[in-house]
Amino acid sequence: TNKTELFLEEMEDATLPSRLDFSQPKSFPFVTLKSRMPVILTKAIDSLHRFISNCSNNDDHSIEEVREAKGVIAKLNKLKYEMQTGKTINVDSFDMRTRDNNDARLWKSCINAFPASLEKKWWKLPWLFSECFMYRQIHEVQLLSSLLKNVDPFQESKEASFHCSKKRIDELSQFMLAFVHNIVEEKGAMRERKEIFEVLLQFCLWGNKSDLSLMADFDGRDSLDHMQAGTEAHLQDLEEFILCDHTEDLWEIVSGMNGGIVHVVLDNAGIELFTDLMLAYWFFVSGHASKVMFHGKLYPWFVSDVTEKDLYWVIQQLMDSEDNEERKQLGKAWSKLFESNVFQFEADKFWTCPFEFDAMKAHAPSLYSVLATADLVVFKGDLNYRKLVADRMWPVDTPFAEALQSFHPSNLLALRTLKSDSVVGVNVIEVEKAKKRDSEWNVNGSYAIIQLYTQQ
Repeated sequence: TNKTELFLEEMEDATLPSRLDFSQPKSFPFVTLKSRMPVILTKAIDSLHRFISNCSNNDDHSIEEVREAKGVIAKLNKLKYEMQTGKTINVDSFDMRTRDNNDARLWKSCINAFPASLEKKWWKLPWLFSECFMYRQIHEVQLLSSLLKNVDPFQESKEASFHCSKKRIDELSQFMLAFVHNIVEEKGAMRERKEIFEVLLQFCLWGNKSDLSLMADFDGRDSLDHMQAGTEAHLQDLEEFILCDHTEDLWEIVSGMNGGIVHVVLDNAGIELFTDLMLAYWFFVSGHASKVMFHGKLYPWFVSDVTEKDLYWVIQQLMDSEDNEERKQLGKAWSKLFESNVFQFEADKFWTCPFEFDAMKAHAPSLYSVLATADLVVFKGDLNYRKLVADRMWPVDTPFAEALQSFHPSNLLALRTLKSDSVVGVNVIEVEKAKKRDSEWNVNGSYAIIQLYTQQ
């Protein structure tokens, strides 16, 4: 009950800018709910349907199991219909028999906490909540099937995106190992170390362009190399598209770290995860960090968000490389770091809750305490950024620290290519230039920010 009351207070705080919603036709949230989310749900249904068809041809599965799984498909089709037609969200769609019944109660209480004026309808709720709710419902109905409860409906897309980025991964692997060699041979002065850090930071930044929840048409056949920065020359071409760059302030913190602790709150699987691992490896090899904690999702989320299975799949793919020795070497090195707990992976359920991060202290105090032990917490991507700033329509020049509200566990770094409307800490003049150049500057991933909050 206390958590429900907190959620209601957060929803109704009239002193803050309004949350992004679907009230404006042709707005990015409106187009997302009308077009993009139904396509994503259709693809998930098709993926699960193929899995069921394969099981139907397998004598290891009973008729009852297959029938139960087909019932899941029916529920997901119903969910798509209700979403597209703006029906009232069905609070009773949570089945309290599932293993996640405590989490289901939380979601249920949050829905019930919305004011009556919103009528609990898809088109009247905040965008962030509605989008999160769709993925939570996919997970919910899968739990009702013994066949489907552990199936990732987005697995094929995530794996295909990795394979379609092989050229860039090869280029990045070569770059990474050249740096490691210099460190081992003690050839890297601090100035050169800073240069390498800045390059890896930008590779990590632009790796965020590959977000499958925004690529509804991706079918796994076309190369994604064109979306990624794979060379330093390519990075130089992209520098003018970074609207806010706190790299110098960041280096002041990083250069002062010796055997520190870094946390990385992950976004997308595939090549972005690869670039995240590269940056983490730099922290370890250079001696600036002795431990890197990766935070991912408990279950499939926003199509391409990283789960534990995704992480170890990527490392295994690298280790199994027969056509590229650099890839193989990195895979083995990273695998050893996870085995020795220098690299660790955690998936707290808070990351798949509907709450903004300002609510973490109240809803997940233990997670907040864990982040507070870090010298630096890196937040990757658009969804994390939306939750950092509560997905509100802040004026673009609002200070980042102000938009974070009470969320100040440690030094915080946001690395994000812009794929939704929420953005703060950016010069108004820079925004006007971007608008003139590209009418979709803040939603298509062309522009980016490297944004730092420094704990006082």
